Amino acid sequence: SLIAPLLTAWVKAGEKDYQAAIAALAPLKSAAGLGMIYDLHEGFIHELAGNTESAAASYLAAMVRNERFLRAVEALGTLYERTGRSAEAKKLLTTVLSIDNTYLHAKRTLFLLRE
Repeated sequence: SLIAPLLTAWVKAGEKDYQAAIAALAPLKSAAGLGMIYDLHEGFIHELAGNTESAAASYLAAMVRNERFLRAVEALGTLYERTGRSAEAKKLLTTVLSIDNTYLHAKRTLFLLRE
């Protein structure tokens, strides 16, 4: 099931028990087709906890599972931008657009980064 682990994880994250929140996501990690959802939410929780490097690693893991997982690309790109890593954000978005240039959000974000 997708919903129970996510709800439990976010309740724990709301209580600032970040380790328990990530542990609650564990059933998603090995479930068919849900590993990238695990990675994405693990990244969100790491980011909420202030662990930006761990968050970036989680977003990258989601992208390794599916290079077209736009939400992970978006999460990583905005994390880079918020943490002063604009060059890495531009490189990421340029790379994604070279794979598939139909990502309108990525195009818009890249345009804004160039300003």
